[in-house]
Amino acid sequence: QSIIDSHWHYLYQLSHNKIDDENESVWKWLPYGPFSSCEEMKKFYYNLFSFSNIEGFIIFERNKNLPIGVIALKNIEYVMQKCEIGHLWYGVDYQKTKINTESIYLIINYLMNELFFRKIMWKCDKNNKESNRCAKRLGFDMEGIFHQDQIVKNKNKDTIWYGITDKKW
Repeated sequence: QSIIDSHWHYLYQLSHNKIDDENESVWKWLPYGPFSSCEEMKKFYYNLFSFSNIEGFIIFERNKNLPIGVIALKNIEYVMQKCEIGHLWYGVDYQKTKINTESIYLIINYLMNELFFRKIMWKCDKNNKESNRCAKRLGFDMEGIFHQDQIVKNKNKDTIWYGITDKKW
């Protein structure tokens, strides 16, 4: 579901309700966050999702119809029929659950079978074991490692590039 104003307060509380190691895990792998206020978070995401080649979505828990995280399709190239999954996070209670695999599966299935995309990419921090396992579980192939690709939270980040094609899907 696309992101609308009424969801930001809940998403902010979900991702900032604790000041401890669990809260840190929401933002650990992202180059931004946590935010000092709901308004700051909302402005950041509105700016991020205003680019023409990125589309942001909220992930909902189906049974409760509550937002539980954010995901984006980025580097969207409709002519080349490819894009990348990114800017993904879930509230602490939803991490390490089947929700990640299921939500990404639904997105890939839509992109491949409805929009006829040829390729979907996903870049994960080399040390983010959960995301790397999920990419492999969904059939993504590792295409390479970019060493010292970024600085995230004042640390060098090695990025593993994954890809899946329509032929494999």
